[in-house]
Amino acid sequence: MRASGRVISVRGVWSNPEGEWPAAGPFVAQMMECPDGLYLADARLYAPATPKYDLVLQLEQMLGTFRCSAAADR
Repeated sequence: MRASGRVISVRGVWSNPEGEWPAAGPFVAQMMECPDGLYLADARLYAPATPKYDLVLQLEQMLGTFRCSAAADR
């Protein structure tokens, strides 16, 4: 069963703290409401010098496969 309540999506850019290895990239996150609680799923992309649009779409598709537990329906 797909999330039965609200689904909140967030998109942004992550980066390492100053002084760490210089890395950054886009991320997507979703908070989903199910009968048995709230779930947070996030995905980050690190792909230097690579077009990222299609990769971010793939991350969103992966997050979209989340399903609430069938046991929560009983």
